[in-house]
Amino acid sequence: MGWIKLDRQIAEHEIWNSEPFSRGQAWIDLLLSAEFEQRRTMNGWQKVILNRGQQVVSIRALCERWKWSKHKVSDYLQYLEKEEMIKTKKETFGTLLTIVNYGIYQDIGDTKGTRRGHLGDTSGTETGHLGDAKGKPSIKERNIRSKEVKKDIPKISHGEFQNVLLTDEEYGKLQQTIPNADNLIERLSAYIESTGKKYKSHYATLLNWDRRDRGGKQKTEQSITDVLREEYAKSMREGSE
Repeated sequence: MGWIKLDRQIAEHEIWNSEPFSRGQAWIDLLLSAEFEQRRTMNGWQKVILNRGQQVVSIRALCERWKWSKHKVSDYLQYLEKEEMIKTKKETFGTLLTIVNYGIYQDIGDTKGTRRGHLGDTSGTETGHLGDAKGKPSIKERNIRSKEVKKDIPKISHGEFQNVLLTDEEYGKLQQTIPNADNLIERLSAYIESTGKKYKSHYATLLNWDRRDRGGKQKTEQSITDVLREEYAKSMREGSE
C-alpha cells in the first residue's frame, strides 16, 4: 500500500469542519495535531516538553472540535488505547496523549513531512524513475532506501534528564514488552546522568536491564523455594525421630 501527503491546513478547511467527525476523521485529526518533532512550550508558568507524536488534549476541546458528546469522546479514546493506538497520561497541565508508533506514519519523510525517494517531485510530476521499465525500484534500490530511512529516523529524548534516546518504534516496543518500561527508562536516565556513561544503543541497554532484572527475580524466587523445601524436609525428619 502507498501513502499520500496530507497538509495540516486541511483541518482549517470548511469541508473538514462542516459536520460531526467520523471515527476515521477523528483519528486523522489526532495524527495532524501531534507534534512532528520535540517542542518546549509553556502551560501557565509550567514548562512542558512535548516529544514527537505527543499532544496535550482535553475532552472538552475534542468535543467542540469533533462535534461529539463527552461520553462518545471518552469511549473513543478508551477504544484507541485498548487497541494500543494511543497512550494517555494525566498530568498537572492536562492529558498527555501519545500516538503509539508515530514513526510508522511519518518516518518515511524528511523534516518537512515529505517522502524521501518518491518517484515524483512536489508538483506531482514523475522525474528520475529508478528500477525497472515500469518505474518500480529494484530489490537493491529498495534495500538502499530502507537503510537511508533507518538512518533518518529521529530519536526522541526520554527520562527525567532527557538523555535516553529512543525512536518512536523502539519506545512502542518497550511499552508492549516491558510492564514497567517507563520506570526502567527513568533508572537509565538517572544512571547516565550520575555516571556520564555512554551506550551505543539505549534501546538494547533497556532490554538487557529488563532481562537482568527478570533473571534476578527468578533466582530469588528459586532460592526461597529451596529454603522452604529444606525446612519442610527437616521438619519431616524431626517428626519421624
